[in-house]
Amino acid sequence: MAQSKNYSNGGSMTEKQKRIKKAGDMFISGYNCAQSTAAPFADLVGMDENTMLKASSGFGGGVVKLKDVCGVVSGIALVYGLSQDKDLSDADTKTKFYEDGQKLVSKFTEKNNTNICAELLDNFEKNPPADEPYASKPCLKLVEDGASVLCDYFGIE
Repeated sequence: MAQSKNYSNGGSMTEKQKRIKKAGDMFISGYNCAQSTAAPFADLVGMDENTMLKASSGFGGGVVKLKDVCGVVSGIALVYGLSQDKDLSDADTKTKFYEDGQKLVSKFTEKNNTNICAELLDNFEKNPPADEPYASKPCLKLVEDGASVLCDYFGIE
């Protein structure tokens, strides 16, 4: 089975490298982009991995494969929302929640120039990755980028 990047640095991997690798390995093994992005962070939001896999399953392929907002971004938003304990009925709290969430998503968008699945896939067609496993699973890079964004959000190094 192919694996995502080998992050080995002469022995042990950092926690960030482990979570990014887990996300990549999950994607390669068949989980969708949203599941692969969200599941490695289930433990940080008080959810078991199986429930996270179910909760994120409909967001893959740009929301049920409609190629709208990238499933990786949906996975990021899901984990972000679950990490919050805020009363969003308060307008100011809701505004701050959305602003912080938008900043998080913008980190992914900045790395990839868009957060729309169809545009990301079009970019891969125009500039296909040369190296395996990215050539056969181009969204793998996006999953790894999403996991990296979440690691940074949680302060995981």
